[in-house]
Amino acid sequence: YIDGVKTTDAGTLPSVSIGYMQVYTGGLPAKYGDTLGGVVVIESKSYFDLYRAWEADQIRQGLR
Repeated sequence: YIDGVKTTDAGTLPSVSIGYMQVYTGGLPAKYGDTLGGVVVIESKSYFDLYRAWEADQIRQGLR
């Protein structure tokens, strides 16, 4: 699952855009109930995550 969408290929997802990732190998939560083997849940970073990182970098460099 990538941002709540079931997919079988995550090869085009840039690693820098991953905000959170969790792997379930057994005892899946009910919302992933139609899967037997396991689930990799990936949530991408939001605009605000990227903005806060940029802002913190600006502060560290003394530009703000």
